[in-house]
Amino acid sequence: MSVIDGNFETQGTGLFFIDTVTASAPAVRKVTCPTGITGVRGGTADTIDTTCLDVVGRFRENIPGMITPGDLPIPFVLKSGDASHKALLKLQDSGAIVGWYIGLSDSQAAPTMDSARKNLISPQARTGFSFRGSVVNAQFDAATNEVVRGTLTVRPSGATKEHWAE
Repeated sequence: MSVIDGNFETQGTGLFFIDTVTASAPAVRKVTCPTGITGVRGGTADTIDTTCLDVVGRFRENIPGMITPGDLPIPFVLKSGDASHKALLKLQDSGAIVGWYIGLSDSQAAPTMDSARKNLISPQARTGFSFRGSVVNAQFDAATNEVVRGTLTVRPSGATKEHWAE
């Protein structure tokens, strides 16, 4: 759980969110047993056509527009009675947009909430990514000779910010 030759190990990566649905007050929760996170900072910029009527030739002119963040599929192993898994299902039902943080392996420090209890603040000693988003899907798969696995899909709302350990 560290950085080896300048490379982050995946072991020790943590996924955190603000639980606004199962606690009496907003609380930071760590997702139990995620097995991957795909698409962090992904997204596609719209294209704004700026071609004038007097342009001759075959090519339009354009500028980049707003970016639509890409969904984050997060596979995980379902754990019996786990509080984070229960909260994720309730977040999906609520449609709430909450703060999220992906902390890399250079530290095990947990993020904290800002004073408004809406965003997660990166620990100074940990590299990671923070954003706001909602759970848009949580599904489960069961197969012979296997554990029950789920896939959580988080849809970011707004920009994902990177944080570099100091």
